[in-house]
Amino acid sequence: MMSEIEQPRTYAERWIYAVKIKSWPKVLGAAALGSSLGATQVDSVASAEILGLLYAASFLFLDVIYIVLINDWADQRVDKIKRQLFPEGCSPKTIPDDILPARSVHVGGLLAAVGCVVVAWLAEATLERAGAVFGALLCLGMFAVYSLPPVRLNYRGGGEFAEALGVGLVLPLFIAYLGFGVAPNRDSVMLASGHGLLALASALASGLSDEVSDRLGGKRTCATIFGSAATRRSIEILLVLGGFACCATPYFTELPSWIGTPAGLFVLYAARGVRRASPFAVTNAFRALGTYKARLHECIWGGTALLTTSLWAYSLWVR
Repeated sequence: MMSEIEQPRTYAERWIYAVKIKSWPKVLGAAALGSSLGATQVDSVASAEILGLLYAASFLFLDVIYIVLINDWADQRVDKIKRQLFPEGCSPKTIPDDILPARSVHVGGLLAAVGCVVVAWLAEATLERAGAVFGALLCLGMFAVYSLPPVRLNYRGGGEFAEALGVGLVLPLFIAYLGFGVAPNRDSVMLASGHGLLALASALASGLSDEVSDRLGGKRTCATIFGSAATRRSIEILLVLGGFACCATPYFTELPSWIGTPAGLFVLYAARGVRRASPFAVTNAFRALGTYKARLHECIWGGTALLTTSLWAYSLWVR
């Protein structure tokens, strides 16, 4: 259990801890990319409805809360195993460490999901975003099949692919539609494909620190099935593929070929830091694993930010 100093004291602090704001950049980066994909395909960014962007931001805020809370509720047994195995080696867990009761976490996640659907319904009703509710349910469902019964891919195998599809492609494309009314098309899918590969690398890395507890808890992740070394090699291959995809995919769209070059080159360069940290990031070496994942996040989030910036620059000043 956490010490008194580590324990959040007020009810508000407990909820702030539970929603794990430090984990949000993974989803925020995907959404920012989605907004830039939408901006490149409207006649004028200035004509985009502010209300649509507000709906997109509201959906994103609720969606990330839903993901974080329901994931903690679904994984409470495995989280408890990890806390028992490594009481000093991992961060406090929301439910096992009594930061919030399981019921509160569950209800909070469900309310956030309902909020997502309500926001999509409002967008569909006021901005004529046909199919927005279906899109919201698809985003919610992508996470549900990852973590919740009866599918629960995170326990059956393939959860990382569900996460990569949801965060890497479905969420950005839905944000582009909700914010700008741009339906998924060949150009947006191609431009998001490099991000999808990077999202898969991030998803694989999520299981590295939990390899032992996940195996004991019955999870079938890349790390529990193939081990830490094979997982890290796969991550590093995906970074290279993602970097090349960022560079190459604009050639297959109507956008200028230079759009993806800064992002692709950055990912390929930053991947060297990930590889250098890899030999030390062995099973249960939590400090080294933290360094490895920090280098990985710098690589992925930096690449996503540069791709997003290039798309917005084209939308605002080049076109």
